Formats: sequence, structure tokens, C-alpha cells
Amino acid sequence: QAAIISILLVPRASSNRICGVHGDRLKLAVTAPPVDGEANAEIELFLAKLLGISPSQVSIVRGHKSKRKDVCLHISREMLCAKLDTLLEGV
Repeated sequence: QAAIISILLVPRASSNRICGVHGDRLKLAVTAPPVDGEANAEIELFLAKLLGISPSQVSIVRGHKSKRKDVCLHISREMLCAKLDTLLEGV
């Protein structure tokens, strides 16, 4: 199963973190700069670690050169929602 989430990226942040929800997008901050795909790679690694899945199960499907991205996660929607609810409690 797979789910697509919409991301609003904040590159060159002081730490990798979830900043909350901005409109209909999950706002993510990553330390990597938006150069040569570095921020995209960081997003994939960060989301994989947060969700407890392999980095190969995360891929950016839209917005490679934009702050607004759509990310495909090979995880059930139910599991994704449960994990995001837990992660967003502290934000």
C-alpha cells in the first residue's frame, strides 16, 4: 500500500523537524540546502526514520525543485495517520 502526503519544505534549518501543518501540507524543516537534490534526499531519510520505514519506501513524486512537494510513502494510510497523529502531538 502507498500514501501520498504533501510537504512544505523549509531548507537550511537549524535541525530536521516537523514544524506542523501549513494549510493542507505537512511543514518540514531540514538542515540540507536546496542544492543538487540534497534537501530532497534529506526529506526522504528524515521521513523514513520518523515513520520507521526504509528510505527506499519514500520517494518524492512531484515538486523536486520546489518547496511544495508530494511524497509517496509505501505504508498503509492507517499506519501513516496513526504515526503522524503521534508525531504532531508535540508540535
